[in-house]
Amino acid sequence: MLAEATYLKDTRADLSAHGHMTSLDAADLARQSGSSQLVLTHFARASRVDQTLLEAQSKFECVEAARPLEVFQLQARRLDESV
Repeated sequence: MLAEATYLKDTRADLSAHGHMTSLDAADLARQSGSSQLVLTHFARASRVDQTLLEAQSKFECVEAARPLEVFQLQARRLDESV
């Protein structure tokens, strides 16, 4: 699953006006959808990428950060397939 993780959990108050997720939101979504991999993107601050990964990994094991020029292979799954 590819998901944005603009914020860390400590910035949740900032989310309501912007419609972005935290790293924990993205990890929860990946787990609930039955994904085997989570690639995070759209970080608010490049300096917090490592912290964002650690936070997401506390809820979902296989998490990576999308960095410039990196290529990822994600497996497609139909939404009506069982999890």
